[in-house]
Amino acid sequence: MTGVEEGSEGTDRCPACEREFTSLYDYPRVYISKIVRTEAPADLKIPGQIRILFVHPAKEFGNAKLPQRVVELFGSPLVNGSGQEYVEDKKGWSWSRFADQPEATLDQNYFRLFRQDVSNIICLKADKFLTSLNEMTGREVSTQLLHPPKLPIVQQFLTFAEVDTTFGERRSEDGFRKANLLLKRGSVGGIYRIINFGTLYYEGRIN
Repeated sequence: MTGVEEGSEGTDRCPACEREFTSLYDYPRVYISKIVRTEAPADLKIPGQIRILFVHPAKEFGNAKLPQRVVELFGSPLVNGSGQEYVEDKKGWSWSRFADQPEATLDQNYFRLFRQDVSNIICLKADKFLTSLNEMTGREVSTQLLHPPKLPIVQQFLTFAEVDTTFGERRSEDGFRKANLLLKRGSVGGIYRIINFGTLYYEGRIN
């Protein structure tokens, strides 16, 4: 028993408040019917900027220590509220500095940035995630287990998005809802769909 009420055009609504369920994560639990993978193009190339976290060299604990030469390039702490700065060192590395509390030098985060084709990194992450989901087929699971892994790439992320009439029918012939695992890119101008790695067929359940 799903515990949800089906509305028009294949939508589900909460039986208590009539709110339409528009996302996989609106449900506390789902039954996974199947996973259908979408093969990535053999010539797929996804340019991206990888970000690796460093901490101030005077900080006792944390990630890798920031080289002193980079500390000197940044100079004085950030001022006038939180912010972000970029510098490039003599070795050609680009670095950024970000602080929620600029006056607290040791709490500032530093990142080393470099650009490359990140398709291999993303495809491996997506493949491993879809494999873990495939092992859940035929089971009812918490939607907390269905959050895609985070990527170490600036402004790119994996997310589930409900299939709509732009990319196909909302439901399968046997009534299961469909959600695509997408790679998306976020920017000041908006969020853009890059590639679909596969489709999750599921039934939402609340009891």
